[in-house]
Amino acid sequence: MSQKAIYTKEKNTDTPKILPEIEKKYKKMVSIMSWVLGISFFLVIMLPNFIPPALDIIVKILFFIGFITLLGFAFLEMFGKKLKLYFSQKR
Repeated sequence: MSQKAIYTKEKNTDTPKILPEIEKKYKKMVSIMSWVLGISFFLVIMLPNFIPPALDIIVKILFFIGFITLLGFAFLEMFGKKLKLYFSQKR
């Protein structure tokens, strides 16, 4: 066996393709989630600097929204390719 044959990987042409519309929706969803995550955690850091006690409730809500979005974002990053392939095959 030659050295070239060891290092080259054969491309499998039987793998299903991800539809461009699914890829576009996935990218838009990840973009929205990253904005929500960034804004909510920015506000969680900034709002406690102000005095009104009503802001404490808002900060708690924003923290939970940011935390849930972070978990969803992590889930999408782990299983994103499988989900995209699944939804591409469903269409």
